[in-house]
Amino acid sequence: MTEDLARTATRGASVTLVAQAVKLVFQVVSIVVLARLLTPSDYGLVAIVLVVVGFGELFRDFGLSTAAIQAKSLSVVQRDNLFWLNTVIGVVLTVIVFGISFPLGLWMHEPEVVGITQVLSVTFLVNALATQHRASLARALQFKKLAFLELVAAVVAPVLAIVCALLGFGYWALVVQQLASVGVLCVGVWIAAGWWPRWVKRAPMAGVVRFGWHLVASQVVNYAASNVSTMIIGAQFGAAALGLYNRAFQLIQVPLNQIRSPLTSVAVPVLSRAREDQATFDRMIVRSQLLLGYGVCTLLGLVAALPEPIIRLALGAQWMDGAVYLRFFAIGSVFQLLAFVGFWVYLSQGLTHILLRYNFVSAGIRIAAVLVGAIWGPQGIVIGLALASMVSWPISIWWLGRHTPIPTKLLYFGAGRVLVLLVVAAGAAMAVSGATTQLGNVWQPVIAATTYIAVCVIALSIPSYKQDFKGILALRRHLTSKKG
Repeated sequence: MTEDLARTATRGASVTLVAQAVKLVFQVVSIVVLARLLTPSDYGLVAIVLVVVGFGELFRDFGLSTAAIQAKSLSVVQRDNLFWLNTVIGVVLTVIVFGISFPLGLWMHEPEVVGITQVLSVTFLVNALATQHRASLARALQFKKLAFLELVAAVVAPVLAIVCALLGFGYWALVVQQLASVGVLCVGVWIAAGWWPRWVKRAPMAGVVRFGWHLVASQVVNYAASNVSTMIIGAQFGAAALGLYNRAFQLIQVPLNQIRSPLTSVAVPVLSRAREDQATFDRMIVRSQLLLGYGVCTLLGLVAALPEPIIRLALGAQWMDGAVYLRFFAIGSVFQLLAFVGFWVYLSQGLTHILLRYNFVSAGIRIAAVLVGAIWGPQGIVIGLALASMVSWPISIWWLGRHTPIPTKLLYFGAGRVLVLLVVAAGAAMAVSGATTQLGNVWQPVIAATTYIAVCVIALSIPSYKQDFKGILALRRHLTSKKG
């Protein structure tokens, strides 16, 4: 059983990461192309609506997809009941969001927001219809099917958006991208899951609903804290300022979401089955943090060191004012990612009520940072968010250790080694970049980036980093071996 689960986890993670890499290429290309076809105001208008849509999506799912995946057992009747519950919530949210489109447009002083909100309200119903079919595939560990369907949606949606932008549709190109993404995925998961919901029947639902309620409440708190900055910038500083903020944010979040979301889809069902073996569970969590730290945070460190050439290459010179946003988004994301394995622990062990209490603490820190940072404008907000992530990271590990037997000392020391490496490598890259300004916009970033990479490679000669790297390489061998 352990061997089969380990092999499934490894294959699922491998297939998922390959699919995400291909998706990332298409999404980055679409960001680069659309940034040259649309204006900051176009992005700002849609970003305002997406905050509302994203908030509603938390209630539409109601945590029931994760509840279905995490449950030790789930009957067909329970699955069908969850489908209809998600669908009813989706219909209600579609009506509510359609109705608030008018006051939203008045509040933001942007009449275009009304039409965008009304059209995107349909996504609640479409996503609701797909929720439990998608959860069924994840629960059955059908990661290949999920990865393929998500890849198709990720390819079709940006292609349609680019075509619409070339035809002069403006911000409607971004709306089409959202609709195409959810529509293609909905049709795909229905076909792949291969079941049709039957009508509601009596079944024990309290457990999964309770799990879902705690999770959605936790996500609502976290989402509100994460997006209060978007609403403040849009209301006080206008759509153009919000467009710069949003593009820098997306340059960081699009790649990260291609890692966090699918890996969560793999990690939660696998860890849920491994939770009875605490030693194996702990080992997977500690090594997962190291993998995220060295595999992803080192890339974020490079972005933080050299945001200007990345903005120039990805978006164009007209977006250069967003470079400072990109730097601090990258810094904040490093600390968020180092704490992300804790989220997997809470979900896989059914501790969403503990997660909810922690998110109140985390949200308070983020909101306070945004309100204070707003005194200095959008840049102050971004800096405040980065500082909030720094403060929240050690608290999150401490909180996790209070409620689970996870070896927090190993998590602290592992993350500490990653942070030291990032500071040294980024400092060296920034020093070289400042000393080579006369070389121009091509060779200067190339030499600075090479310096950053060289420092990371040299670190492998240090025993502690060498041991971490060996542990990461051993993770796959351990999972695929019979003893693993």
